[in-house]
Amino acid sequence: MKIEYDTDYLLQNIFNKKIKGMKGLDWINWLYYDKEEYEDAIFKNTGIEEHQIISNVEKTTQSREFSLNGNLLLKETLNDEDFQNLELTDKNPILIHTSGTSGGDLSKLKWFEITDNSMEKIWVSGIRAIYDSSFLEWYTEPYVGKSNGSKNNNTNNTSNSKYTHNNDSKGAMVFLIPSGLQIDGVSKVDDNYLTRLYGFELTQRIAIALYPRSDYLIDHYSKAYNLSTILKILSLGKIAIIAVPYNVIMNWNNPKKLKEGFEKELKDMKKLTNLIDTNNLENLENLENLENSGDKKIKHNDNNTEFYNEYIKYKNKFEQNPEKTVKELQNRLKEKLKDAVLISGTTYMIKRQWDDLRSFMGWKKGQERLTNVYIGSEIGPFSATINKADNYRQYVMPLTIPILERKNSRELLTRSKYDYGNLLISKMDGYPIYNIDTGDVITLLDKKRIPKISGEILRANFKVNLDMVVKNLPKGDIIAGDYFRLKDFEIVNSKEITSCISDKFNLDKNNPIILVNSEKYRLIVPIKLEKDKATVQLELAQKVKEELEVCPIEDDLKKALKDFEIELNENITIEPKGGREELLKKVKSGEMPKGVLKKWNLYVINEDSKNNKKSNMDKNSKK
Repeated sequence: MKIEYDTDYLLQNIFNKKIKGMKGLDWINWLYYDKEEYEDAIFKNTGIEEHQIISNVEKTTQSREFSLNGNLLLKETLNDEDFQNLELTDKNPILIHTSGTSGGDLSKLKWFEITDNSMEKIWVSGIRAIYDSSFLEWYTEPYVGKSNGSKNNNTNNTSNSKYTHNNDSKGAMVFLIPSGLQIDGVSKVDDNYLTRLYGFELTQRIAIALYPRSDYLIDHYSKAYNLSTILKILSLGKIAIIAVPYNVIMNWNNPKKLKEGFEKELKDMKKLTNLIDTNNLENLENLENLENSGDKKIKHNDNNTEFYNEYIKYKNKFEQNPEKTVKELQNRLKEKLKDAVLISGTTYMIKRQWDDLRSFMGWKKGQERLTNVYIGSEIGPFSATINKADNYRQYVMPLTIPILERKNSRELLTRSKYDYGNLLISKMDGYPIYNIDTGDVITLLDKKRIPKISGEILRANFKVNLDMVVKNLPKGDIIAGDYFRLKDFEIVNSKEITSCISDKFNLDKNNPIILVNSEKYRLIVPIKLEKDKATVQLELAQKVKEELEVCPIEDDLKKALKDFEIELNENITIEPKGGREELLKKVKSGEMPKGVLKKWNLYVINEDSKNNKKSNMDKNSKK
């Protein structure tokens, strides 16, 4: 009997109907493409010809240019006129929105329609590659060697039946997603169904539709540490896939975090009266009205009584002995997940987190059951570690046309002379869209065959458009990101600076490092001082500078550091107005997008000063 735990059965049914019959592109032979075969595939799959890319290479498209009207889409209820003004392609459209990392203004979110053509050729093809490859047991039986046949004979097809996609159950799947905006979900506009959701949730919904026989749980981050959520995961069959942020697993490995989560749920008596996933009555009524629906009604799981009994059992055990119960459930969860593959981005992980993740998941170093992915709302699935015999490199899928931009040079990814740079994407969505600026910086590891990139996807610097509380810091524009290009040097990965200092000094992890961009560069490091003496600060500041000079950072940055002023100050504040807890409440309630919760390792402040005539931030900071 299939087990389903879902936050919105109607929403999933929309995807099941939309994706039914969509096969996408077969992906196995992508792994063995040489450079020419990969280039042939990107032009064939997109329908954009090489001469079109070359003639438009200087054009840049900001995603805002092809975003839908956000003001209309923020309405809880749209009328027919609103619907017509959106000029959508599909009668029952699926619309995704971005996460709002640069600010909390909902009206600034970008919205995109997922057309049938884009759904099948980009999204379904990419998600299939990611999940099919994750289901395969390549850890013990890696598939190596180029497939037989003449060049280009198998551009989009594979004759290897062992890896042919089918809908058989491949094991249970666990998904955790952000809480949606208040207007997210399925709404009815006259005879049309309008679907709105985060781009992140789109990928999980597609995966569930592609494997209809697999047990699954899909729930919100906010419930990750609930007793009921842990027990639901344990009630599933053998788990093959877990697609959650890595920090959730870090917290599952933390008894204190689980204990707090259990206590919070038990204090909420409303949840105790609604333990089982019951469907929203309005959703059920809408579901029954869907034309040609294969399900007359979504039925509750037959295992509800069993789950309820298990919940009551562990609720009582927890109340009697919290620590022992948490430990027992932690061990059961570890055992349940030991054969699962984690699908997640790992850009911001540090060594300690890798060690904790390996410990909880039962991985040996070098044998991590992990699929690292890079998916963007504007561009779709771009790359992933789809070859488990080469699990530290992401393979760039031939679904869009990638350009690498650096030092005012733009070339196809396979032809670039640079190892890293800003990623631009061209794609077909009814018409060609050239050089979409992703705002991300990638590192190219191999371009002799199908391109392979590092799993660390870096966000290029951007201005923070969120009301911030700033104390003991100069006034000025606040710039965030992972990659910064200033006039005199680059910071390619700000995490390297933070990691380097935190390994040697007592760094306040609640505060970021601040680089003040003024007449002279000033690096403010939040180090806790045992003695508040000027001589101690000077000595320690010099030691910090010396340590930075031997860190694995760029040569031009090392050179610039010699002239940096180093200030040690733990009494700084740079945080969103109202505090993080208030923001978290608003994100959970759908009042604000989840991107506002993002914390950065380093901020640059372009100091406001009448005397500051020097402009150190490179205008072409992404190049």
